[in-house]
Amino acid sequence: MEQQNTISLETLENLPYSLEAEQSVLGALLLEPDRIALVLEQISRPEMFYRRQHQELFSILIGMFNLSRTIDFVTVLDEVVRASVFDSAEDAKMYLVQLMEIVPTTANLSEYCRILKEKYYLRALITACGDIVSRARDGEYAAEQVLEYAEQRVYDIRQGRDDTALAKMDSVIIETYDRLLKMTGEDKDQYLGLRSGFSKLDMMLGGLNRSDLILLAARPGMGKSSFAMNVALNVARRYPQKEVVMFSLEMSNEQLVSRAMSSEARIESNKLRVGRLTADEWVQLASCADVLSRMNFYFRLQKAQSSSLQTGTTQPKGSSSLPHWMPVMVSYSIWLMGPISSLLIRITRSLYFNSPMGEMTAAVPVPKASFSWPFL
Repeated sequence: MEQQNTISLETLENLPYSLEAEQSVLGALLLEPDRIALVLEQISRPEMFYRRQHQELFSILIGMFNLSRTIDFVTVLDEVVRASVFDSAEDAKMYLVQLMEIVPTTANLSEYCRILKEKYYLRALITACGDIVSRARDGEYAAEQVLEYAEQRVYDIRQGRDDTALAKMDSVIIETYDRLLKMTGEDKDQYLGLRSGFSKLDMMLGGLNRSDLILLAARPGMGKSSFAMNVALNVARRYPQKEVVMFSLEMSNEQLVSRAMSSEARIESNKLRVGRLTADEWVQLASCADVLSRMNFYFRLQKAQSSSLQTGTTQPKGSSSLPHWMPVMVSYSIWLMGPISSLLIRITRSLYFNSPMGEMTAAVPVPKASFSWPFL
């Protein structure tokens, strides 16, 4: 009876993996280390390998690559022995030779990576299913919480993240060092933060960076909504290849667009509210409307905003899941509108902003800005 409702221990101990694919990937990198950049596009983390020795060996290769060190049989063997990946130096030498000999051909390296990644996804799904079943049977979580947890786990797998794993300091340092190198390279503009259009703000924040959560609170009438719209429009205008999405639980999409048209056409918003426009202003408004319509600017369907913000899942009509493509998010007035998590109340009121937007900070790797009344 127990085996019908839980993932059995035997299943977890016999997770799917391809020993040949893992060995061929590592062997190919020993033979042609200059192709490691190609491998990193598909195999981003050592944890995607199944065997512990393969994980440690791949981590060593990544570290040497990021530090621009020479990668060959001798240098890798020295690092492997130093890290005690194998029981002895002789075992390490024999296994590295075996890896280089077992590769059928380095021309099929991409296919070996595809097989390795596919097996990793299957293992991750099996593990996630076990955790989901455990939560569902536990009785401590409501059905809605279990559903949200299941959605998040599957989404994390698709994004290549593993929230159940711990990251050691050295691996994080390697990733940080790699990011800094990219930010100082010739194509640094691809890795620097997006400009908001406000130079002093960009100087303070370094632009709008991936996974940033920027908060601005002020009393009513201070210009929060205008500032939010200006930031969104500036990013959409400066980066036409990017998509921008704006949420608001206080204003309708028509009101938001009206503000955008007022800002672009430099027409008083009160004139748009009452419809008192001169002939020249109508022409100016039509011209600005044409410019705005060409921007990759999106609004969430009004009825679905509240639930989608709380769960971190949004899906505009006719598109794929929003977090897969959305590079900039601006939300306005959500902090006092959404439900407050009882857990956050027990911890401290100052952590209120963690729900619901805070949950999306790590889950959605895009710049996020939120504007609201201060929470007192």
